Amino acid sequence: MSERRPPPRLADHLARVLPARAETPRRVRLTQRGEMIRRPGEKPLAFTATQEYAVDEVGFEWRASFGPNRLVRLIVVDRYRKGEGSLAARVWGLIPVTRSSGPETDRAEATRYLAELPWVPHAIASNPELSWRQLEDGSVEVSTEAGGRLASVVLALDDSGLISTVSGMRPRLAGKTAIETPFSGSFGDYVELGGVRAPGGAEVSWELPEGRFTYWRGEVTSLEVE
Repeated sequence: MSERRPPPRLADHLARVLPARAETPRRVRLTQRGEMIRRPGEKPLAFTATQEYAVDEVGFEWRASFGPNRLVRLIVVDRYRKGEGSLAARVWGLIPVTRSSGPETDRAEATRYLAELPWVPHAIASNPELSWRQLEDGSVEVSTEAGGRLASVVLALDDSGLISTVSGMRPRLAGKTAIETPFSGSFGDYVELGGVRAPGGAEVSWELPEGRFTYWRGEVTSLEVE
């Protein structure tokens, strides 16, 4: 049975990453750098990004700049706001390359928010739009409603009580078709950033029929709360 409050299993994690008697902020903002690979066999594209997360609701915006040439930049904006998700990519921020929206995108983006909760521990403690379920193996399932269905991920903790991996199902675009695909992510190198102990790096993979495909690797370069 799901509960509105996070289970005791996460109490140790929150005690380790949040300062004592910390006020709950409205949002968390971080900067990243890393690389992404669109499809297996393609070369990785380096990016720098700014991401802002809501704390009291499920919402975020990830704004990234790709490419080594400053004169030809691909700008990608990935967001979930007020129950609606969207993904848009534009050259120079002007010329459309791709855009995605609709119920499957809503659920994909809400799932991304859930998967990145280790970077928003304040939301674990206080976001009323999240529901929680303790699993028998000691991991924790967190869910929210999106696109007319539940979006869910499973958070697993390491021996020190910190969230180390995440897994679940997420719609993946293959051409113009959204395919429900298992994914997994790992977090590591917890460091203090902006008064919060958060993962310094992460990577995310699709679990494809032909094997695991790691499509995102990144590290956090700054984190602020407000």
